[in-house]
Amino acid sequence: MKKILAALLICAFFLTFKPLEYVHSEELYREMYASVVVKPTFKLSLDNANINFGYVGPGKSVELYPEKNYNEIKCVSNKGAKWYLRLSVIGDIVAPRGGNVAIDCFKWMITSSTGDGVTERGWHSFTESPAEAYESGPNDMAGEEATIRLKYKLDLPKNSLGGNYGLKVLYTMTEAP
Repeated sequence: MKKILAALLICAFFLTFKPLEYVHSEELYREMYASVVVKPTFKLSLDNANINFGYVGPGKSVELYPEKNYNEIKCVSNKGAKWYLRLSVIGDIVAPRGGNVAIDCFKWMITSSTGDGVTERGWHSFTESPAEAYESGPNDMAGEEATIRLKYKLDLPKNSLGGNYGLKVLYTMTEAP
C-alpha cells in the first residue's frame, strides 16, 4: 500500500510540475538562437592538363586510352547559380619542326559525368575560342561535386609530318554563359 501511495505521489508531483518545467524551457529557448554561415565554394580541380599523343604518322588517327577516360575534372559550387565548364587550347601545339597541323585536328569528348548537368555528347574539335563542355544542373549548383571525364584524339592529315604531337588544355569553370 505504501508503494502504491508513493508511486501516486511521484506521478502527481511530475504531473503538477511538468507544465512549469515546460514553460520554463520554452522561455529559455526563445532567448537562445543560432546562426550558421556557409562559405561560398567555387572550385575546379584537374588530374592532368597535358595532352600528349606521342608519335603519330601522317594520315593516322590516335585516341588516348580508347577504353577509358584520359582525365577528370572535378567541379564544386554551392552558390546556387548555373555554372559552365569550358575547354580551350593554351600555348602552341606541340608538333615536329616544320609540322603544321590545324587546331581542329585535335578533338575532345566527355565520356561520363557524375553531375546532373548537361554534357556535350560526341567528338568535338578544339577551336580558337573556348568550347562549352558542361552546363551545371540543380544538384551541381547546390554544392554536389560533379566529376567530368574526358578523352582526346588526334586526326592527323595525310599531308602532315609524322612526329610527336601534343597540346595543353585550359579548363575554365565560370558562371557567365
